Amino acid sequence: MEASIALKKVSKQLENRYILSNLSFGIETGSNFVVLGRNGQGKSTFLNLLAGIYTPTSGKIYINGQEFNGDRALIKNIGYMGDIPLYDDYLSVLENLKRRSQYLEMPLSEFDKNLKELGDKFYLSTYFDTPVKQCSTGIKKRLSIVLSLLHSPEIIIWDEPLANLDFNLRNTLLEYLRNIKGKKTVVIATNEFTELHTVADRWIVLHNQGIRFDGDLEKMTTQVDLPFIGQVELKKEHPEIISQLEDLQEIDKIYETGNTIEFQCRGLREFYNILQTIDNEIILRISCNSIDLEELLNQLLSDEGLV
Repeated sequence: MEASIALKKVSKQLENRYILSNLSFGIETGSNFVVLGRNGQGKSTFLNLLAGIYTPTSGKIYINGQEFNGDRALIKNIGYMGDIPLYDDYLSVLENLKRRSQYLEMPLSEFDKNLKELGDKFYLSTYFDTPVKQCSTGIKKRLSIVLSLLHSPEIIIWDEPLANLDFNLRNTLLEYLRNIKGKKTVVIATNEFTELHTVADRWIVLHNQGIRFDGDLEKMTTQVDLPFIGQVELKKEHPEIISQLEDLQEIDKIYETGNTIEFQCRGLREFYNILQTIDNEIILRISCNSIDLEELLNQLLSDEGLV
C-alpha cells in the first residue's frame, strides 16, 4: 500500500538531547496508526515533526511523496491537534475558527459548510460566541478537534484525542474514526489503549529514542498476556446478546446490569474476538478497566529484550 507519510533516518534533538533517533518507516494511506509510549519517550515530538511544527535535526520526511519542509501547500493537507494549541485564548471560539480558515485560504462557502457540520457533530455551535479563555477544558478540546478538521485534511494528526472528552464525545470521535477508515490517514499518540484498539490498524511503541514494537493487533496479542474485564454498554437492552456471549469459549464470567454487559476473559485476543461478535450499531461504549498500559508496555518491551 502507498505511504501517505514516510520517514527516512529522521532524528530530533531538543535541548542538547536526542528525543528520536534514526527513524525510517512509512505510514500507509488510509490507515489508523497509533503511537504508544511512556511519558517522555517522544510521542508529542514525533507528531510535531509530522505536522511541520518541528523540523528534523537530521533525515527527511515525505508527505505523499514530496519532501516536507513545512511548506504551506503540504500543511493544508494536514489536520493537527497536539500539545501546542492552535487557538488564541483571547478570541472567541468562532473568531478562532475564522482565523484558521483564513490562514488555510478556505473559500467562504467551504468554511460555512464545514463549520455547520463539525460544529453540530462535536456540540460546539452553542459556544461560538464564547471567549476561549472562558471555556472549560472539554470545550477547548472540542475546538481543537474542529480546528484540525475544518479544512477536510487528508492526513489527521492527533495527540491524546480522547482526553478531556465526556462520554458522548468519546463515542462521537470513535465513530468518526470508524467512518473515515480507509479514506484518511490518521496518526494518534495516546496512553488510552482500550477504546482505540477497535479502530487502529497498526501500532508502534516508542522507547529510548526509537521504535521498539511495530505491528498490528494480531502481532501484539502474540506478545501480551493480560487478564481483561471488559464492559460493553448498549444503546438499549438486548437480552439475546447475553445468550450469545454465554456460549463463547473466550468468556470466563459474564454479568449484566441494565444496558451494560461486563465480562472477564483471558487476554487481549479474546477481548477483541468477543467484540467482533457484537453489532457495532447497538454499542454505545466499550471499555476495559483491568488493562494497565504500564504492564502492556512492560510485556511488549520485555519481549524485545529492553526491560
